[in-house]
Amino acid sequence: MIGGWYDAADWDRNLRHYTNIFDMLYAYELAPGKFADSQLNLPESGNGIPDILDEAEWGLDCWTRSMNAQGGVSGMIETWTHPTMTDATYKYAFSKRTRWSSLLYAAAAAQLAELVMPYDATRSARYRDLALRAYAYGANVANSLGTFTAVARTDRGAGTPYNVTWTEQDQFNEPYLFHAKLRLHYLTQDPSYLTNIQSHLSYGATPWSWPNTLKDCVPWFYYSIAKRGTGIFPQTLIDSWRNRFISAAENMVNLTGAMGYRHAWYRHQDYWMAWGESDMANRARVLLQGYALTQDNRYRDAAALNMDYMFGCNPMGISWTTGVGFTYPCVLQHAVSELDGIDDPVPGLTLYGIDGGPIFHQVRSNVWKSPTAYNATTYTEFHPDPDTPFYRRWVPHPTANVGQCEFTVHETMSAQLFCCAMLLPDSGGAWTPPTSLVQRKPRHKSQLFGYWHLP
Repeated sequence: MIGGWYDAADWDRNLRHYTNIFDMLYAYELAPGKFADSQLNLPESGNGIPDILDEAEWGLDCWTRSMNAQGGVSGMIETWTHPTMTDATYKYAFSKRTRWSSLLYAAAAAQLAELVMPYDATRSARYRDLALRAYAYGANVANSLGTFTAVARTDRGAGTPYNVTWTEQDQFNEPYLFHAKLRLHYLTQDPSYLTNIQSHLSYGATPWSWPNTLKDCVPWFYYSIAKRGTGIFPQTLIDSWRNRFISAAENMVNLTGAMGYRHAWYRHQDYWMAWGESDMANRARVLLQGYALTQDNRYRDAAALNMDYMFGCNPMGISWTTGVGFTYPCVLQHAVSELDGIDDPVPGLTLYGIDGGPIFHQVRSNVWKSPTAYNATTYTEFHPDPDTPFYRRWVPHPTANVGQCEFTVHETMSAQLFCCAMLLPDSGGAWTPPTSLVQRKPRHKSQLFGYWHLP
C-alpha cells in the first residue's frame, strides 16, 4: 500500500487521515518561514521542496491512486479483518468513490498545488489538474449515491448477512463543496468558484460541536474565511467566523488556567476522556489557530503549556510521545515496534494515554503469571485500585489495554505535529535538527524508564 499512514496495528487508510494532511498544509500556509527542505530526513529530502509539503503529498498519494477515470476519489482503503503485519494473504480494496471524498481530495490537492508552486511548477500543475478533476466529480449531483444498500456480514464479514440502507442527501456535501471551491479560487483566481459560495454554509458549519470534534479537520474548512476572507466575503461574515475561532481559543485559555497542571480540560470532569480526548495537542491546535488570527501571546503561551503537559508536565511525569523526554511509553500497540527486535519503540508515536473510564476491562479480567523464577506456577491476579487517582490510571499493555496503549494518526499525532511545528522559532531561519538528534540511537533496555511512571 503506497501513500498515507496507518494507526497502531490497523493498516487501513480512511478519510480521518485528512486531518494530518490539512494540519501540515495549514501549518505551512500560516508560517512558511518555519519550514524548509531537509528538515525531516525524508526520502524526498533534497528535492528543493519543504519537507512538510512532501509529507502532506505522501498523505495524498494513496487517494491520488484511487482516482477513477471520471475523477472520483475513494475515502477508504480496507479489508474485512485486521491481519497481522506479516500476513500478505488479505487483499485490500478502495471504497466506493463518493462526492464528499472527492471534494475533500480536491481541496487538499488545490492547497498543495498553491503552496508548492514556488518550488516546482510541474508538480503544482499536476495537482491543479487532479484537484479540478476531483472537483468536477464531487460537484456533479449525478454522482450522488442516492439511496444505497450495503451488503454486509456480522463478525467482521464471517457471520450472518445483513443490509444497511442509507440515503445521501445533497446537504451532506455542503461543507466539502465550500472548502473545495474556496481552495480552488485561491489556486486559480477564478471568480466563478465564489458564485453562491455562502449558500454552502447553511449546513454542517459547526466546528468543535457534535458530530464534529476537536480531533478532526472541520475547522480548517472555514478558517480561511477569518484569515483570507477580505475581498471575498462580507466583513460581517469575516468578523463572525473570526469571533468563533477567537472564542474557542479563549475558552481553552480559561480551561488551562483553571487546572493545576495547566492543561485545557474541565476541572471537575474526570469522565469522558477517551479515544484521544486526553491528547491536549488537539486543544492546543485551537489556541494556535486563535494566535495566528490575533497574535495574542496568551493563546500561544497556553498552547505551550498544553504541550508541556503532553511532554511530561503531568501527574505521572511521563511524555506521551515515544522517544521524547526522559520517561516515555515503552509498551504500546505498534507492530513495527513489537517486531523489529529493538527494545526502544519507534520514536514519535503519541499514545492515547489516560482515558476516562476504569482501567480497560481486559486488564481487569486478566490473570498474569508471576515473573519469579522460584515458583513458575504462581499466578497474580491484577485488581486495579478503584481509588487510584484519575491521572494515574494507566496500564501499559499492547493488547490487553488497547484503549490506552494504541494511537491513531488523526486523534493523537496530527495536532501534536501541527502544534510543535507552529511553536518552532519565528526568527533565525527554518529550524534544522542538530547532529545529536539525527544520529541518536535507540536506548538500551536499562535506560527505558517508561515501563513505570515516575513517583
